[in-house]
Amino acid sequence: MKRRCCLLLCCVLLTQGCDLWQKGDPLGRSRASAESRRGASFREGEPDRPAAKGSLWVSAVSYPDGYDWQRDTAYGAVDARLVLFKDGEPAVTVRTGASYHVSTDPDMHRIAGGHLYTDYSSANETWVGRDGKILFHYAGREMMAGFLAREDGIWTLGLDRTDGKGISLRRDGQVVFSDPGGSLPPGADNPAFAGGLLHEAGGSLYFFYYQDLEQAGTVRRTWFRVRDGTAEPLSLAQGVGAVWDIRQLGSQTVIIAQVQSRGLPVVVFQDGDSMAWPTDGASGIKDVRIAWTDGQLFYLKGILTSGRTSRSVFWNPSGQLQGMAWGAPVLDGVAEEDHFAWLLADSNGRLDRCIFDGQELPLGAACRYISPRCAQIRNGILSLALTPADRRIAPFILHDGQRQEFPLNGFLTGLTLE
Repeated sequence: MKRRCCLLLCCVLLTQGCDLWQKGDPLGRSRASAESRRGASFREGEPDRPAAKGSLWVSAVSYPDGYDWQRDTAYGAVDARLVLFKDGEPAVTVRTGASYHVSTDPDMHRIAGGHLYTDYSSANETWVGRDGKILFHYAGREMMAGFLAREDGIWTLGLDRTDGKGISLRRDGQVVFSDPGGSLPPGADNPAFAGGLLHEAGGSLYFFYYQDLEQAGTVRRTWFRVRDGTAEPLSLAQGVGAVWDIRQLGSQTVIIAQVQSRGLPVVVFQDGDSMAWPTDGASGIKDVRIAWTDGQLFYLKGILTSGRTSRSVFWNPSGQLQGMAWGAPVLDGVAEEDHFAWLLADSNGRLDRCIFDGQELPLGAACRYISPRCAQIRNGILSLALTPADRRIAPFILHDGQRQEFPLNGFLTGLTLE
C-alpha cells in the first residue's frame, strides 16, 4: 500500500476583513524539472535574458596581513575593518572594536541602500551606526531581529540578549512598541526578507511575536501581529503546533506551521480547504521557511526526513516539489521564480560545489559559507560571496558566471544587488 504522504501546513489566518486564497496555478505555466532547465548563467556565449541592473554590493571583514582570523585569538582587540565594496571597489571602510562600537560578527552588520549599517552591544547599551558614524544609542543590550532603513527613520526590532525574551520596536532608537514578555519566531537571518523579521506590506510595517503564559499547569501560547506599532492577537487554527515562519504577504497573514491530523501535518488555507503537498514518501518535515516571495506568491524551502536520511526541498506557490536527492549534504538553497540553487557540502561540512538550474558549478576550493546573505538569485542571476577555507586563496564572488577575487585577509559576509 502506498505510504501516506506527510503534508505541509501553510496556514493563512482569518483576520478582520478576510481575503480569499488565490485559486489555480499562480505561476500561469508549468515548471520544468531541474534537469531540463537551462543553465544560461554559466554557459559560454551571450546570456538569453537581460543583464541584471544595479550595483553589486559586497560586505567583508578584513584583518591585518598575517593575522590568523580563523583562530581569532585577539578577538575584539585586533585592528579589523568592515569593508563595503561596490562593483568590486571599496566604497566604505569602518574600524571595529569597543571604542568604535562596531563588531566583526557577521550578524551585526548589513547592507541597505548602498550603506553599511552596524549594531553593537556594550554591557548595558546598544549602538546603531551607518558607514562608521553612530546614529543613535539607547539603554539595554539588544540583538537585531529586524532592521529597516526607511524615509521616516531607522526601524529596529530588538530582542533582549540576556534571556532571549523582551522585545522592542524602535524608530531611531525611540520605543514605538515593547513587550517584556514577548518572544520572536525564527527567521531573522532569512535573506528573502531584507529587514529580517521586520517587513512591509501595503505601506505598513509588520512583525509577529508570541507570549507563553502558564495557566493551571499548562503553557498557553498566544500569537500577536504588530502593524505600525499596534498589536493584535491572532487566532490560530486548531491543532497548530510549531510555527516555522509567519509573515504578512500583501493582504494575507501567512503562517508556516505544523498541525497534527491523525499524526500528520496538513495544509490549511484561509477558506478552510486543505491540500496535500508532495513529500516524496517522507515521514517527517522540519525547518520550513519562505524562500522567496513576490506579492502574495511565495516559495517554501524545508527538509524532509525519513529515518536518519534527509532531503532538502522547495515548494512553488502551487505546492509542486523541487528537491535534491535523499542524503545530499545541502548547506542552503536559494530560489527566485523558477530558478533554484543548491549549495552542497563536503565531508567536513564546507561548501564545495553548487547546482544552479540543474547545472553543476564547481567552486574550485572548499569554502566557508559565512551567512545566508552570501547567496541570492536576482533577475535569474546567481550571486555567491564565498571565503575559501584555505587562507592562501582570496575570498571571491561568483556573479553571472564570472569570478572576482577580493585580495583581503578575512571573509565575505553578504551581498546584494541594488
